[in-house]
Amino acid sequence: MNFPLKSQVLLINDHDSGAGVILEHSRLQGIVKGTRWVSYRFFYIMSDEKVAPGEHVITSGGDRIYPKGYSVGTVIAATPDHENDPFLRSRSSRGRP
Repeated sequence: MNFPLKSQVLLINDHDSGAGVILEHSRLQGIVKGTRWVSYRFFYIMSDEKVAPGEHVITSGGDRIYPKGYSVGTVIAATPDHENDPFLRSRSSRGRP
C-alpha cells in the first residue's frame, strides 16, 4: 500500500544514531547521542574547551537530518573522557529548563 501522507521519524534521543549540535554561547560543535536514561552524551568536543553547566544545546543543522536551532537540552556536566582522550565526556538533560 502507498501512504502519501506518511512520515518516517528518527528520535533525537536514539542511542544508535546521533545529531549535530552546537552549544549556544560558546558555539562549540559536537555530536549528541541519547542514552537509556534521561540524558544525552556529547561526543567530539576537545578536552581543552570550556563547557559550562547550564549552557543550552541546540541542533546545528550540519547533519542535514535535524533542522538548525531546535532545543536539545542543557549541559549538566563536562569532564575529561579518559576512555576517549583527548575529548570531553559531557552530559545534558533533555529539553530546556
